[in-house]
Amino acid sequence: MSWQSYVDNLMADGSCQDSAIVGYTDAKYVWAAHAGGTFNNITPQEIDVIIGKDRTSFFTNGMTLGSKKCSCIKCFNILIYFWGINKQKPVQHVQ
Repeated sequence: MSWQSYVDNLMADGSCQDSAIVGYTDAKYVWAAHAGGTFNNITPQEIDVIIGKDRTSFFTNGMTLGSKKCSCIKCFNILIYFWGINKQKPVQHVQ
Protein backbone atom coordinates (compact mmCIF):
# COMPACT_ATOMS: atom_id res chain seq x y z
CA MET A 1 0.00 0.00 0.00
CA SER A 2 1.35 3.42 -0.93
CA TRP A 3 1.27 6.40 1.44
CA GLN A 4 -1.38 8.04 -0.72
CA SER A 5 -3.50 4.88 -0.60
CA TYR A 6 -3.21 4.94 3.19
CA VAL A 7 -4.40 8.57 3.33
CA ASP A 8 -7.24 7.77 0.92
CA ASN A 9 -8.26 4.86 3.14
CA LEU A 10 -8.32 7.15 6.21
CA MET A 11 -10.61 9.56 4.38
CA ALA A 12 -12.91 6.94 2.82
CA ASP A 13 -15.51 6.61 5.59
CA GLY A 14 -15.89 10.35 6.13
CA SER A 15 -14.76 10.35 9.76
CA CYS A 16 -11.67 12.48 9.00
CA GLN A 17 -11.79 16.01 7.66
CA ASP A 18 -8.16 16.01 6.51
CA SER A 19 -5.06 13.84 6.70
CA ALA A 20 -1.43 13.83 5.60
CA ILE A 21 1.78 11.91 6.00
CA VAL A 22 4.90 14.05 6.20
CA GLY A 23 8.62 13.38 6.30
CA TYR A 24 10.38 14.69 9.37
CA THR A 25 14.08 13.95 8.92
CA ASP A 26 15.99 14.95 5.79
CA ALA A 27 12.90 15.11 3.56
CA LYS A 28 10.62 17.56 5.39
CA TYR A 29 7.66 17.75 3.06
CA VAL A 30 4.21 16.26 2.55
CA TRP A 31 4.53 12.71 1.23
CA ALA A 32 0.79 12.10 0.84
CA ALA A 33 -2.30 14.16 1.66
CA HIS A 34 -6.02 14.50 1.12
CA ALA A 35 -6.49 16.30 -2.20
CA GLY A 36 -7.56 19.89 -1.65
CA GLY A 37 -7.08 19.64 2.11
CA THR A 38 -5.24 22.11 4.31
CA PHE A 39 -2.66 19.50 5.35
CA ASN A 40 -1.55 19.27 1.72
CA ASN A 41 0.12 22.67 2.30
CA ILE A 42 2.11 21.87 5.47
CA THR A 43 5.50 23.60 5.28
CA PRO A 44 8.93 22.40 6.47
CA GLN A 45 8.82 25.14 9.13
CA GLU A 46 5.50 23.80 10.45
CA ILE A 47 6.96 20.27 10.54
CA ASP A 48 9.86 21.62 12.62
CA VAL A 49 7.38 22.99 15.17
CA ILE A 50 5.49 19.68 15.38
CA ILE A 51 8.62 17.58 15.94
CA GLY A 52 10.46 20.17 18.04
CA LYS A 53 11.41 19.51 21.64
CA ASP A 54 9.55 22.54 23.02
CA ARG A 55 5.87 21.73 22.70
CA THR A 56 4.75 24.11 25.44
CA SER A 57 4.27 26.96 22.99
CA PHE A 58 1.84 25.21 20.66
CA PHE A 59 -0.21 23.79 23.53
CA THR A 60 -0.69 27.29 24.95
CA ASN A 61 -0.60 29.47 21.81
CA GLY A 62 -1.73 27.12 19.06
CA MET A 63 0.15 26.55 15.82
CA THR A 64 -0.32 26.62 12.08
CA LEU A 65 -0.73 23.66 9.75
CA GLY A 66 -0.91 24.42 6.06
CA SER A 67 -0.92 28.12 7.04
CA LYS A 68 -4.17 27.64 8.98
CA LYS A 69 -4.26 28.47 12.71
CA CYS A 70 -5.00 25.40 14.85
CA SER A 71 -5.41 24.46 18.47
CA CYS A 72 -3.74 21.40 19.89
CA ILE A 73 -4.59 19.14 22.81
CA LYS A 74 -2.70 16.17 24.19
CA CYS A 75 -4.45 12.97 25.19
CA PHE A 76 -2.45 9.95 26.37
CA ASN A 77 0.66 10.92 24.37
CA ILE A 78 -1.39 11.34 21.20
CA LEU A 79 -1.53 14.82 19.70
CA ILE A 80 -4.92 15.91 18.42
CA TYR A 81 -5.08 18.94 16.13
CA PHE A 82 -8.27 20.76 15.38
CA TRP A 83 -9.28 24.00 13.76
CA GLY A 84 -9.89 26.32 16.66
CA ILE A 85 -9.79 29.79 15.19
CA ASN A 86 -13.12 31.17 14.03
CA LYS A 87 -13.92 34.72 15.07
CA GLN A 88 -17.65 34.43 14.42
CA LYS A 89 -18.21 31.14 16.25
CA PRO A 90 -15.70 30.15 18.97
CA VAL A 91 -14.85 26.50 19.47
CA GLN A 92 -15.99 25.04 22.79
CA HIS A 93 -13.58 22.68 24.49
CA VAL A 94 -14.93 19.69 26.41
CA GLN A 95 -12.91 18.75 29.50
